[in-house]
Amino acid sequence: MSGKRAPWQEVLYAVITDALKRAPATPLDAEAKRECSEIMRARDDFLRPNRDFNIVCAFAGLDPEAARDRLRRRIAQADARSAWKAAKHGPSRAPTMVTACGETMPLSESARIAGISRSTIYQRIRVKGMDAEDALTAPT
Repeated sequence: MSGKRAPWQEVLYAVITDALKRAPATPLDAEAKRECSEIMRARDDFLRPNRDFNIVCAFAGLDPEAARDRLRRRIAQADARSAWKAAKHGPSRAPTMVTACGETMPLSESARIAGISRSTIYQRIRVKGMDAEDALTAPT
């Protein structure tokens, strides 16, 4: 990258990276909605002809139409991979959350901290009906 073009190429790289991200899986909490909005805005900035994108491309030493065409193909490939993974593995699930000692965290994190397997904690809560604190502190 030449010295004058490098900052503009970095701007394009950041927007490309956002545009190629996979949209978050449902359920959509506030953070996931914000991230999804950023992805769609980044894609719109690229795919819709606009003056700002053309200027950034010019300063970066790129042809805006060629960049747009290439990104369209990359987005289609990324979306196809995401759809294939979703079909193969099913929809993503939100992590099981556990609240103990006034703190809420994913079950896997609670298991790591407590030094107990995730399945043991899950069994204690779901099958034995223990509350989360007892499930995390009961002897194994």
